[in-house]
Amino acid sequence: MSDFIKVSSLIYAGKSSDNKPKGVDALTECWEIDTSAKWITFDGWNWNLKRYDGPNMAFKTSTSPLTTGTLFNYKGTISIKNIVGRVISAVQAQACTVKLGVVADLLSAYDICGVSGSITGYHVGALFTITGTAATGMVSTDSVGTMAPAQALPVITTCISSGIIKVTYSAANTGSILWMCQWEPISIDGVLYSA
Repeated sequence: MSDFIKVSSLIYAGKSSDNKPKGVDALTECWEIDTSAKWITFDGWNWNLKRYDGPNMAFKTSTSPLTTGTLFNYKGTISIKNIVGRVISAVQAQACTVKLGVVADLLSAYDICGVSGSITGYHVGALFTITGTAATGMVSTDSVGTMAPAQALPVITTCISSGIIKVTYSAANTGSILWMCQWEPISIDGVLYSA
C-alpha cells in the first residue's frame, strides 16, 4: 500500500488501496484512478465519498428564535438546483417574512429571491422555496402535505475563496425550519456544505 500523490494544491490521486493523506487543507479531494471515485475532506482528516451521480444535498436547521444567519458555506462555482425550507417546529404568530441571499468573498449580499409573504404562524410541514429568479419572492405554503412549486431555474454562484448562503428573517420568531439544498459543482473545486 502506498500514499496518494499530490497533483495540485487541493487534489491528490492514487489507487483505492492507497492511504489518503491526513492533515491537509479542508476541501481537498482524493481521486481514485482505478475506481473513478472521488473523496473530499471538510476538516483535513476525515474523508467522505463525493457524489457525482446527481445533485448533492446539504441540510441546515434554523432554530428558535429564527434569526438572520449563514445556512451554507460554498467554494468555487456551484449550481443550486433546489433550496427548500420545511417548518419542523411551528412558527410564532408574530409578523415575519424570510428571504435568501448569497455573499461571495465578503462582498455585498445578493438576494437570490425577493421577500416572501408572511410566514406568521406557519405549521409543522409548511414549505418554502425559491423560483430561481432573483426578483421573485420566495414561494411558500402553510398547507401541510401540499408541495410548494419546485425551483424552475438553477442559481449559479461563484467565489474566489469562500461564499455563504444566508437567510434573513424579519423578526426573531420562535419556531424551527429545516433548509435543504440540492446542488451540483460546476468548477473542480465547487462544493457546498452546512455552516
